[in-house]
Amino acid sequence: MRHKNGEWAGYRYEWNDSETGAFLRVDAKDKDVNGQRWHDPCCAQCMQCHAKGAGRALGLTG
Repeated sequence: MRHKNGEWAGYRYEWNDSETGAFLRVDAKDKDVNGQRWHDPCCAQCMQCHAKGAGRALGLTG
């Protein structure tokens, strides 16, 4: 997210168990998804990949 002062920050949300809402997760978490281990980064780790050199976005942009 880009803040009004021009600084960027990463935020990570996770669905609650009933999938009716999400909450901000600030710590990293490893989880099993269909038998495969996935690593969800903490907020600080988001900016390692969503870096200025990558244009902040890591996917399609329009």
